[in-house]
Amino acid sequence: MRLPQPSQRIRGAVRGGRAGTAAVAWLAAALALSACSGGSPSDGAASASPSGTSEASAAAQGDGHGHIDGATELSEAPLSLVTTSSDGQVSLLDLAADGAPAPITSLPGLTATASDSRFVALTGPDGALSLVDSGAWTWDHGDHQHFYRAASRDLGALGMSGKASVASTNARTVIASGTTATVLDRQALGQGRQSALTTATIDAGSFAAPLGERTVLVSGGQASIIDDAGSAVGQGVACAAASGGALTRAGIVLGCQGGAVVAPEPSSTATAEPPSLTWVPLPEEAAGTKIVSLSNRARRSQVVALDENGGAWLLSVRARSWTRVAFGAPVVAVSAMDDTHKRVVGVDAEGRVRVWADGAEATVTEPIANPGLAAAAGLRVTPKRVYAPGADGASVLEIDAADSARVARTIPAAGLVSFEVVGA
Repeated sequence: MRLPQPSQRIRGAVRGGRAGTAAVAWLAAALALSACSGGSPSDGAASASPSGTSEASAAAQGDGHGHIDGATELSEAPLSLVTTSSDGQVSLLDLAADGAPAPITSLPGLTATASDSRFVALTGPDGALSLVDSGAWTWDHGDHQHFYRAASRDLGALGMSGKASVASTNARTVIASGTTATVLDRQALGQGRQSALTTATIDAGSFAAPLGERTVLVSGGQASIIDDAGSAVGQGVACAAASGGALTRAGIVLGCQGGAVVAPEPSSTATAEPPSLTWVPLPEEAAGTKIVSLSNRARRSQVVALDENGGAWLLSVRARSWTRVAFGAPVVAVSAMDDTHKRVVGVDAEGRVRVWADGAEATVTEPIANPGLAAAAGLRVTPKRVYAPGADGASVLEIDAADSARVARTIPAAGLVSFEVVGA
């Protein structure tokens, strides 16, 4: 199906400084399109990759490339920062440009955010959830991606409440909050419409994510894969004290007490065999420890867990194995960059930024981050940068983790409550 044009105009086209000359941008787009039209991607997981759709069905969704009328296709990911402030302002900053943040909406008293790298859920002062579309996204084909920017917009109230998690494939978006997971049609969301496909009951704290036309979640102390009718597909796995999760190209991770449950790679949903879940316990030294949260770079398969004691554990989703991240002090927030050095970045209780790489702690800064905000809002990572709340509580630090955690830029954000990196 061809997607309708968004109701709002595009804020801007590709800037020359970001995409090079028009000819270079055109050539990059042409090469990407030719790669799409050349048959099945070379990556075995791509044809039923995190998109959750086949190439044939994707072709009906914006010509198979995620394009919607009114969006500008770019030659690189439109990395942007969504910030929220104590006065309720929700703003978007293009991280590759020198301009000022652009307002998206206002929600006075908001307390938290969550994002899938495009859509951002906002928790209001009464706990009620609403959703905004940042207008910056990557369409993932598995072995290659397409990048778009369109107008940001407020998508309105969700009819849910509580602190949320948001996880999306190219076809579906799952929002989990409280004891409810709602599955939304992501194509409709891209057009500014909320269209619920199904809802499910979950355990408080459970992450939930789409796996093809199914949903992975924790309910009644069991991690399960369910269909839209609520019926379990395959065998469940025990998951006590569910807490957080991550969607990766190698599988979906659900945090539990004592370890994590990993759902199969999205490609396996195309087989005749029922999908199976795998329990991956923490190493013996941390047996029974509760995982508090999990964090990763968008779609990457190295995921870091923060435990209840401030310890950090790096999970290789593909290998189904944990590595202890030996920081020199307990941390309050942590995220995995998944680069060639397997860098993990944390913030400790004093606000020091700690970088672990190649199996050892490599850098410890002076107190430069706000530990309270870091604990509440977390850290965000891109291929080359880490974003952390500044010690003043009124800025976001852009940190070069590979260069002794150097602060590359300080982004003003008065009254900072939370922040998200979108467009990845």
